[in-house]
Amino acid sequence: MSDPKKSKTLTVGMAQIAPVWLNRERTLDKILEYVDAAAQKGCELVAFGEALLPGYPFWIEHTDGARFNSTIQKEIHAHYLHKEELIVATLDYVSILNERQNFDPAGHYSRPDVTRLTVNRKRQSTIKINE
Repeated sequence: MSDPKKSKTLTVGMAQIAPVWLNRERTLDKILEYVDAAAQKGCELVAFGEALLPGYPFWIEHTDGARFNSTIQKEIHAHYLHKEELIVATLDYVSILNERQNFDPAGHYSRPDVTRLTVNRKRQSTIKINE
């Protein structure tokens, strides 16, 4: 691995893997295997999906997941069950620093042509009773 103080690039890995369903310890072991594989490929940073360690399927909340024996649930589960890979890319530090200026954590909320914030300074009642 390169010394970040001397190097002009950063090698990153992006791991798209499925958890070991309902088994946190085995999922953690799997994550560590991918971290090792990424390190062997020269990665200095590895990113995983946000819901990987808890082990729940991400699509449940978008597809009426509480429904028992759902065809769409089965299809999505089958699609993602064995689809895993580790993508490795080398990034130029100068490009990263330049692109950081384009990062907008507020998203469209910081665009005055789309959104406007209005503050009502009138005192508001904290409780409203409807009878």
